[in-house]
Amino acid sequence: MRKRLVLWERIKPFRKGKIMLTVLVCLAGVLISGNYTVDSAANVARLAGVTEWLIGSTIVAAGTSLPETVVSIIAAKKKEMGISIGNIVGSNYFNILWILGFASMLKPLSASFQAIAIDLLFLFVITIWFQFDLMKGKINKIEGIGYVSLYIIYLLYLTKNFPI
Repeated sequence: MRKRLVLWERIKPFRKGKIMLTVLVCLAGVLISGNYTVDSAANVARLAGVTEWLIGSTIVAAGTSLPETVVSIIAAKKKEMGISIGNIVGSNYFNILWILGFASMLKPLSASFQAIAIDLLFLFVITIWFQFDLMKGKINKIEGIGYVSLYIIYLLYLTKNFPI
């Protein structure tokens, strides 16, 4: 019986080096662009006279989520719903648990419940709503419009409480 090789073992050595170099270059690009993103967002917040929280929860959040959005759209078009949903759910777990945990290990983060109470409420509502959609096994166009509308409501709340 023929032994099945794992994908990495089937890649030629030259190709492995090229893949590793690409990963390292992309990682360096993410680190450099992340640094510029944070600095630029903080400068925009200062110039516009708004809090860094507002800039972080809108512009920076949208910008960092664009790659996930593209991957999820491509996966949905290819009818790979597991990839699309897994990407969305997984990235949220990763952001909350890994990034928050890792960032607070480097430097303690301060936050109060009052400052994020509405965010937790929105997160709770979205989680419950998403659970019902998953139990149905389908998210249709109307529900998609509902998700986008809920995000717009969230943005309106933010701009009302953190005026521009």
